[in-house]
Amino acid sequence: MLNRVSKTDRSPIIPESLSTVSDPLPSDICIQQTKTGRANIFTRVVVSATINRNNNARLVNSNMPQVDSYDVVVIGAGSIGCSTADHLADDHDVLVLEKGELEESASANASAFISDWWFFLEGEYIPGVTAKIRDYFRELSATGGFEFYDQPFISLVDEEDINTPETRKMRENAEKIPGIEYFNADELAEAYPDVLNLEGFVGGIVDTEAGYVKPRPYLRAMKERAERRGAEFEFGTEVTGIETEAGSVAGVTTDTGDLVQCDSVVVAAGTHTESVVAEFTDLPVRPFVICAAAVRGDPSFSGSVPTTSGRGTLIGPNADGDLLVGDEYWIEDLDSIPRDFPEEAQEKVGKLLPQLFTGFDGGLEYVDGGEHHCPEGITITPDQVPVIDEVGDVDGLVVADGSRGAVSLAPVIAVAVQSILTGTETEFSLDRFAIDRFDLEDPEYDLPMITEPRS
Repeated sequence: MLNRVSKTDRSPIIPESLSTVSDPLPSDICIQQTKTGRANIFTRVVVSATINRNNNARLVNSNMPQVDSYDVVVIGAGSIGCSTADHLADDHDVLVLEKGELEESASANASAFISDWWFFLEGEYIPGVTAKIRDYFRELSATGGFEFYDQPFISLVDEEDINTPETRKMRENAEKIPGIEYFNADELAEAYPDVLNLEGFVGGIVDTEAGYVKPRPYLRAMKERAERRGAEFEFGTEVTGIETEAGSVAGVTTDTGDLVQCDSVVVAAGTHTESVVAEFTDLPVRPFVICAAAVRGDPSFSGSVPTTSGRGTLIGPNADGDLLVGDEYWIEDLDSIPRDFPEEAQEKVGKLLPQLFTGFDGGLEYVDGGEHHCPEGITITPDQVPVIDEVGDVDGLVVADGSRGAVSLAPVIAVAVQSILTGTETEFSLDRFAIDRFDLEDPEYDLPMITEPRS
């Protein structure tokens, strides 16, 4: 468990435990207090000494001129990793390691529709989640660097689905959340005249406080604020292993051969999370792709289109005045993700757009030739709610994975991670995110998407 102390309390200390070291420390060893009061000991030459979590000194060979230890190492600099660093950095020494670059992640290429719709559609509503998402985006956008664009989100209900358990659950949840309402077809037609084609629909759930962001400026805004709070980011560095000692996290090793010591590790590496923690636990996740591409529409029409989910697709505006259209499917091989919007998806979207909106006749002009917006792929759990939990019977090893809509949910996931590591209270229960809600040996998937893998 990490100890919270004032960030200003950083005067150098010498731990009493150093008296247990049989050999004196070299004269060029330095001691520095961390934000949590724990000591970092390092030298400016190849051999460094640090204090591990059991307060025993040990020598670490490193190619780095200086080896630090951290309270938390975050693996992955997508939206979850950046938000986690943003939430922890005020009170803890945080290092974020990313094997690629900030703008190469799935989050950087996401559609970035911001709504908590996956919690009020068919699942159990989690009180506190809605307020956290809305407050975080508006507060962060006020710091400059990126903009939150207000745009309602609608999940349309087909006539044939009006009496299903899923629709009943949606309507029940909509009544619990301020800003989210159920509109019948007449009310939708009045709210969005000459936009929605409502033939065959009986209504929809409307999140009136939803919106969207440009994902790359959003990531940069989180990263830069986390850095102002003291977090460090290192790109082009792949974590090759998680080191443990006596059932607790001791550090991570990297592809450069370095050992970075730490008290806790948060694995938020997207499709790579499963392989990073495979030594310690199975994860109930499968990789899949939300393939999205931008299509051009009449600018005056595109600007009035709400983000809309219906009949197996998701369509909404982006900050460039175009419409993002999407399809989704399972993948078996991460190297098989298409770099262009698949022909099958183009055919599907071409049929669905006229069914949802009045401004399309099926002929679509794709931006950049139909370039695929999310070529990295993501992971999803059987119930579409992420796993945020300490795993593998290892103290300090936390996984944040399996989140559909991670860009939107990132601040909620970060608060959950912060609570697990520090014991701070949250406004929502963490039970909904626990890994033990699944049978790890045989998790069952029954999700409304193309379930046959494509390879």
